[in-house]
Amino acid sequence: KENNLDISIIGTSALEENTRIDAEYYRPEYLVPYRKDFELKPINDILTKCQYGISQEMNEEGVGVEIYRMNDLENGLCKDSDLKFVDIDEQKAKLYRLKPNDILFNRVNSIQFVGRTAIYKHENRNRVFASYLIRLNTNEKEVLPDYLNIFLNCKYGRKELTRKARWAV
Repeated sequence: KENNLDISIIGTSALEENTRIDAEYYRPEYLVPYRKDFELKPINDILTKCQYGISQEMNEEGVGVEIYRMNDLENGLCKDSDLKFVDIDEQKAKLYRLKPNDILFNRVNSIQFVGRTAIYKHENRNRVFASYLIRLNTNEKEVLPDYLNIFLNCKYGRKELTRKARWAV
């Protein structure tokens, strides 16, 4: 704080490594001091899969397989009822079928919905996920899926997600 203003002073080397120059990216609440003895890794280094969902028309008539949408991610978990359906062939269903411990991450919409994250825990269900969601699978030697889900839903994870989000019209 200087003169009752929150400011951040960032060296140009930090700007270059982040490829972002917008002031909102460097707001003081985002600049969390991490432990020096702790190795930070980009999220991509701890994932075994990062996959966009299926883009297909949905229905409420029960035709096809159940599909998860942004509204079906609640409090860090995937809902188990009131899902819509998508009529797809078995080959496509197999490509997008959810398995226990898949993490679903919302990649679009308003700032309050971007980054909404939930873990899929249901067994023996034929369910897929929509195109505005991303499926994440972790390398469990690096991080457990439950841990990543909890982190992405806690205040520190939410701040990081909000920080990384880009504003668009």
